[in-house]
Amino acid sequence: MSSYISRLKELIERYPYIPTISNYLAVAYYTTDSNKFDACVQENYKKHPTNLFARVHYANQCMDYNEQEKIPEIFKEGYDLKVLYPHRDRFHISEFIALNAVMCRYYDTIGERQSAIVRLKALEDIAPEHPATMQAKRCMKETLLEKLHKKLKQITSC
Repeated sequence: MSSYISRLKELIERYPYIPTISNYLAVAYYTTDSNKFDACVQENYKKHPTNLFARVHYANQCMDYNEQEKIPEIFKEGYDLKVLYPHRDRFHISEFIALNAVMCRYYDTIGERQSAIVRLKALEDIAPEHPATMQAKRCMKETLLEKLHKKLKQITSC
């Protein structure tokens, strides 16, 4: 993995204006060094704040650190691909999955369950077997189970 990281760093020096390379470096760090991963995600978002994957990585990081209040600023134009990138008419499925997965997580985190369900349904319709869809589904179920457990505790303590 270190040879890939070294090569990606070289490519970033050579092509600093290509955010995809920095996104790949963040993914490489994700499996090897969480501190470097965090720093890389933040740096990439600072350098390329309009790149979708830089936004998504940073948004997920913010939610990991319980800073979901930053999400509206990250996606200040809106939470839809066409709104974020009005000059484009076509999007890759990976872009659709990434945005909907992070928005599903965000809406669930802030308690807007119905909006989270809409995003999860879109993921299930387009990419039912994708790891991001499966992860979103697991998170939604865990949250529901936690809420039911809490409610049961309240009922039984009366």
